[in-house]
Amino acid sequence: MLTFLSSLKSSGCRPFPTGGAGGCLVAELESRADVFRRETDIVLKRNGSANMLEAVLRHLHALPPFADTKSIFPLKDMLMFFSDLERGRDHPWSLTVLRGGTNQATTAMTELKLWVLAVFAVLRSVQFTRVEAYRQIAEGLSKTGRSGRNGLPLRWRTVGAWCREAQCGSDAKITAKAQAWWTEYDERQAPLFPAQDRTIRAKRFADEMWQQEHPRDRSFSA
Repeated sequence: MLTFLSSLKSSGCRPFPTGGAGGCLVAELESRADVFRRETDIVLKRNGSANMLEAVLRHLHALPPFADTKSIFPLKDMLMFFSDLERGRDHPWSLTVLRGGTNQATTAMTELKLWVLAVFAVLRSVQFTRVEAYRQIAEGLSKTGRSGRNGLPLRWRTVGAWCREAQCGSDAKITAKAQAWWTEYDERQAPLFPAQDRTIRAKRFADEMWQQEHPRDRSFSA
């Protein structure tokens, strides 16, 4: 049973204690996030995400600037949406807005393709050919459980198609973040392995990227 609509009761700890702004909220979210990562049941993962949103709303509600404002009501509406889903109730937000579109990719999958494009740019910057970059990304994604049609290993041609598709909606923030991570990774690893070719570091970086939690496509799977 979800508890996040129980009149936004205080958790008993001050929302933003003197010891550090947001410390209490951060601790609560980190604790809930650990449970979320271990959970394999799809519904319980959804409920865990809703409970984390409730925590954010509860802490905001306890702050004087937000105590009497209506600006946080849309967040409460989202919690009500989650609650109706759990209770099997119809909710207007559960309806599909656009029907019959040709692109059926989920939002999380679309974001994954943007990360793929960003890593592709990193590999190209260290002299990988297009096909070499596609193959490296496909191999790394397959190692972390992503698959192509019928559960088969992801094909490099599929990765190439993703990159071409994602170019139309490339995200500057994701691209910049991936490039910054690569620069930091390269600078940190170079002194440790001075004789190592830079392309080897790039391969390792690309593989490690798909183990990160930033691409959220796997958070919706069991």
